[in-house]
Amino acid sequence: MSQAPNDPVSPPVDETGPVEVIEPIVQEIEVVPPVVVLGGQSVKVEFQVYLTEPAAVRAGLLGPDGQATDLALQPRDDSDGAAADSVWSGARVFQPDALTGRWRLVIELGGNQVEQEFQVRWEWLRAPVRITTNLSSGGIDLGEAIEVTGTVEREVKHVWEPFGHQIVSLNYLTDVRGESYSLGQVDTGADGRFSALVEPIASGLLWAELELTAQPGPGTRSVAAHITVNDPGTGGDRAYYRSRTFRWPGDGWLRHTVEIEVGAEGSAARRKATGRIAVYHSKGKTKPKSGDPGTYAPIRNSQDGKGGDTGGGRYSVQTRRPGRGFYWRIVYYDTANRRRNASSWMKDPT
Repeated sequence: MSQAPNDPVSPPVDETGPVEVIEPIVQEIEVVPPVVVLGGQSVKVEFQVYLTEPAAVRAGLLGPDGQATDLALQPRDDSDGAAADSVWSGARVFQPDALTGRWRLVIELGGNQVEQEFQVRWEWLRAPVRITTNLSSGGIDLGEAIEVTGTVEREVKHVWEPFGHQIVSLNYLTDVRGESYSLGQVDTGADGRFSALVEPIASGLLWAELELTAQPGPGTRSVAAHITVNDPGTGGDRAYYRSRTFRWPGDGWLRHTVEIEVGAEGSAARRKATGRIAVYHSKGKTKPKSGDPGTYAPIRNSQDGKGGDTGGGRYSVQTRRPGRGFYWRIVYYDTANRRRNASSWMKDPT
């Protein structure tokens, strides 16, 4: 039957339900080359930003001294004048006199900022430098930390001056097995001073190295200092790691979750772990070999870099992600701060 002209017309009914809005996030950032080496010529550095969904982004560069400059990014396909894309690229030419140290590419997407670090170095040593270190202690128990302080200076017109905003690596060589690895990096302040907490896992030699040139030069390494690490024993308890996951929401912080139980080795009786955890990642995208402890990754909003449980033996922490495809592992510390066995290495699939 046809509808009368004056009958009210019902609006169409949408039976499809609400449309899910997928928010874009930064999936990956590439900086080529990842280490910029400055000689007598300028160097072009290229940047690629990959998003999960097309969107508009803004970018800038943050220098070692904290000074910010804008960086123009172009969409992968701008033939139709589109302002949104899932791949963005840009470039910056670094002159031979550019600041050395740690630079950051800062991406703004929506209300979030994501940073990608890269380093600028000299090809050769352009001025005499020296680096000194001091340790808060020469001996610790396994699981304790030592504070390393020091200064970096360079000679200018026969006068030693603070060399600020430079990268210092803290390296370690174990006594027994002769294994060498990094305890992490720290940046000097404007006054050339640096300070860091490190946690060696065996007795050995510690030295600081200035990451200034393509190859180490005179004065870029400090005198090595010996540290004695005493292992008081773990009492037979072992940590068991379960349900490990990674999540990358694109805000610059990688989420780690894990459930940990502890108990005597070989026993089925276990209890929920209530201590703290430390997180380490591989130096690159290759799985670390046996004996390589990895690179320490401080946990967000933690004064000592470790994270506590959220109840029931469950831990949820955040660290910076150096890149996609790195390997990660977790080390549990009990309530007496005694270090337990580490988890296996697991690749970040995000």
